[in-house]
Amino acid sequence: LLQWQLLFIAGVELAPFFIDWLVCTHPAATSPPGCQLQELQITTAATAPLQRLCGQVPRLSLSQGPTASLRARLDTPRGEVWLESLEPRIALF
Repeated sequence: LLQWQLLFIAGVELAPFFIDWLVCTHPAATSPPGCQLQELQITTAATAPLQRLCGQVPRLSLSQGPTASLRARLDTPRGEVWLESLEPRIALF
């Protein structure tokens, strides 16, 4: 049984969220190896709020654009793979 708690940063588009796995084993410890995040690109109209949150995060790039989007570059056993958002959905909690 997995149990976790989430922490969201309200009012910042595309802000990261945090997971506390509580007493559970972190899924990365039990998942098969093979994929590694190489780069995460965030595009948003308002970059200032994210600059403070993400300024020191390695492999993260932040750019300003008319449409919010996320792109992730992964190294996999089958080569490089890009994952891209189609249309962001903002959840209000």
